[in-house]
Amino acid sequence: MENNFLERTANESLSEKERTTWVAVKRKGVLPKISSYSEYTAAIAEGMSEASKALVRISYNGIPTAKLAQLTHHRIFSEVTPWAGQFSKLTLNSGGFISADPGKMAPEYDLLAHQSATLAASADSDEKWAHMLAFNVARQMRIHAFADGNKRTTSIMTLAGATHRWGDSMIFREHVLPGQLFESCIKEAKKGNLRPMAETLLHSYGRTWSTEYDFALPYKIHPNYEAVDMELSEPIHQSIKMR
Repeated sequence: MENNFLERTANESLSEKERTTWVAVKRKGVLPKISSYSEYTAAIAEGMSEASKALVRISYNGIPTAKLAQLTHHRIFSEVTPWAGQFSKLTLNSGGFISADPGKMAPEYDLLAHQSATLAASADSDEKWAHMLAFNVARQMRIHAFADGNKRTTSIMTLAGATHRWGDSMIFREHVLPGQLFESCIKEAKKGNLRPMAETLLHSYGRTWSTEYDFALPYKIHPNYEAVDMELSEPIHQSIKMR
């Protein structure tokens, strides 16, 4: 069966990167109806569109929660994988960064929501809102809650948070920032450099900003530190139901 799968994959005229991605995804587990890379990408594109619409319907305010991340991931991948919306049960290594402890995904998101809400409350300028969104990207990518699809889930939530503040844009309707640019912004954010992501969001939504604004890290971004165990004085949960 593995040989047949590899033969079908070889016949699909994929690039080396696409072939590597498809083989890795297939081994993680896809639904039986998804038998090719093109079907996989088409289903995800449709899922991202549905997730975007759902976030607009609930007027997502840019503050990530565990439940919202799970629902967004489920919307994107429900027609692709049997584990859509489920947090990883394993500690993962993503580009040299270790994910959050599988047993602490929800507390990590509780802490992120608390931090994000604190930043949002004082975001009286476009720079500060972009700063908050870029920090969310860094934290969500370092938490790395899902076995696959963290970048897609994070990008959809980030763009919805930008749209909540700045209105609709072509970049949101197309669901992702330009591929290579977004990839480089995420890599920098994961390392703690928030400026590329913040400025890319501002530019994409036609906003202006001061080049002197300091997009420094407002909080630590690495998971599994002692603050996760603290009792939040004001736990923040966004009650949502994605229809």
